[in-house]
Amino acid sequence: MRRPRDKYAYQELVWGPEGQRRVRAGRVALFGLGGTGAAHAHLLARAGVGFLRLIDRDVVDFLDLHRTALFDERDAAAPATKAAAAARRLGEINADVQTQAVVAFVNPTNVEELAADVDVLVDGADNFRLRFLLNDVAVRAGRPLVYQGAEAGRGATLAVVPGVGPCLRCLLPETPPLDDAGSCARVGVSPAVVAATAAVGADLTLALLRGEAEAVAGRLCRLGERGAVATVRVERRPDCPVCGRGEFAALEEAPAPYVMACCGGRAYEIFPGGEAALDVAAFADRRGAKRVGEVVVVEEGEGSIVFFGDGRALVYGAGDEAEARALYDRVRGEA
Repeated sequence: MRRPRDKYAYQELVWGPEGQRRVRAGRVALFGLGGTGAAHAHLLARAGVGFLRLIDRDVVDFLDLHRTALFDERDAAAPATKAAAAARRLGEINADVQTQAVVAFVNPTNVEELAADVDVLVDGADNFRLRFLLNDVAVRAGRPLVYQGAEAGRGATLAVVPGVGPCLRCLLPETPPLDDAGSCARVGVSPAVVAATAAVGADLTLALLRGEAEAVAGRLCRLGERGAVATVRVERRPDCPVCGRGEFAALEEAPAPYVMACCGGRAYEIFPGGEAALDVAAFADRRGAKRVGEVVVVEEGEGSIVFFGDGRALVYGAGDEAEARALYDRVRGEA
């Protein structure tokens, strides 16, 4: 019978004792724990990566469950934050791995701190605002970033290695229009494609931790429907505003208030901006509402509102953005 210390023996046969030592010493920050982010984290934990910072602004929804093995129906019913649920599950999978759960809306004021003390950044984002922000941080700090994304039956990955290969802006000079960028709420997403995309992305992360940056930098892998895979080389653009000219517009943009439909399609996320922090314990007591870890759930008629400590909220059951904001303002004001 194999002993627990032998649990990495088969992968050590692939990349050797030194490769495994580097993986074990590795530190990774995962920004977003939706489909690809959660699956990526799952694989890194199985491989024994030493430290995983798990960052997400959201709670688990039943719509997440078809494409991730980290969450279950108990997490969705609570609802638990994705960061806390992921940390708990990964701790059960591999006690060797240290996890840090961070419930946060990632923006220019906190992203550099969240990325400061790790070896690799992982893109688990559901929007290009965050992707370009991570790209700026990676290039400015000289830290590798693994881009990954999946929608419908397609996926893509790219290792951004500053100083060695292209950055994400070399591949996408302009922010894709909404209709081109897609969203799982409009076009859906295949759980098999999510798993395949995250697997390729995790392989890139493990290679970077083992010191194989030059071998993986700039290789764009596209996964298509029914198992189609294509890999192309992305060239670094001398006129790239980020890695060519050293302009970091995404990092310099001030976070602004917003109301937007979430990827899951059933809720609106509201960020009021300004000094909007919320004492969730006191708020729950005043409202007589349910507190689940770092969030408060307020039931409102046919819908509900999930409040976070930074003042954000997910409003379920609203017909449009205006109705969602009005409901948020009323409930927040009543307390």
